[in-house]
Amino acid sequence: MKILFYLFILINLCPMIFAESEMNEQLKLQLAYYPDYHQGFLSEGFSPPQYTSIDPPDSFLSIGEDNGRTLGNGWGNLKMQISYEQSKIYPFLPGDSFLTKDNNVEAQFITSLSPISFNVETHFIMTPLAFLKLDLGGHMGSGWSFGSLVGLGLNENENGIPDNHPFPGLVLMGWMQGTLQFDTAVFWPGDWHHIQFSSSHSINYQHYTAAGFGEAWVYRADDGQNFNGLFYQSNYILGYQMPMKLDFLGFMVESSCNVGPNRELSTIDGNGWGSDFLEIRLGPIAHYSMDNRNKILFLLQFKNAPQYDDNTVFYNYFK
Repeated sequence: MKILFYLFILINLCPMIFAESEMNEQLKLQLAYYPDYHQGFLSEGFSPPQYTSIDPPDSFLSIGEDNGRTLGNGWGNLKMQISYEQSKIYPFLPGDSFLTKDNNVEAQFITSLSPISFNVETHFIMTPLAFLKLDLGGHMGSGWSFGSLVGLGLNENENGIPDNHPFPGLVLMGWMQGTLQFDTAVFWPGDWHHIQFSSSHSINYQHYTAAGFGEAWVYRADDGQNFNGLFYQSNYILGYQMPMKLDFLGFMVESSCNVGPNRELSTIDGNGWGSDFLEIRLGPIAHYSMDNRNKILFLLQFKNAPQYDDNTVFYNYFK
């Protein structure tokens, strides 16, 4: 196992609250930058950002149609997405105690557009107790290619280059998520008394209509290791909320892994690509409110990754 480093900056611009009621509408422009790094190139230890691409060495041997890949692109990656979000909160069995007085159900609809994909999402979020949230959601999306970026396509070609046909099918997702949350200000009132903790866990199902079982696919220019089936995600945040423009500082840990049959596709113990690998991302998080309309989320993360040797890391085809 080795550690990868990347920097993530998310800028949400132009949230527009059209009404003071429980109905909210937001228009967001989201930007993120990921410094370049050479995933898998170092055999062990920490892999810092590197802005010089590395070609396969002379000793590299092609396998079938896989002629290898260059590590890194020399500049990194930029993510851009614009989204429209609409939500409405309905009171749900409110009580008289501090645990139940804000009980509600929130319905959310989100549609987003990036240079290579279009997606819609729905969420139904229930808060039956102040410290508990339950989220049932669904997602539908598709994509196309833009330059070297693939929005959606099969990654089963033995040359490691995914299909790049426009709108080749649909990606359907659904999830069930539970979140436990706590704020010390509940028992210790005060603007400077908000020490917060949350723990979220979800079971997700994803399905690409053009893929069969065990067929990998690319979605929104990711690493192309998606499979039809179930996966698990968790998220932990511990932080401090402050009544100032820099209104939150904290630390976040996330994890994800395949569950069910996909977990056994190509295991680490079987010298495979790591279908049973548990990915962990962790790092500090900060939130800055420029004003009521413009906010910046800053996140610096470290991520573990399967370990490759100096020869296999240059292959395109991960299976």
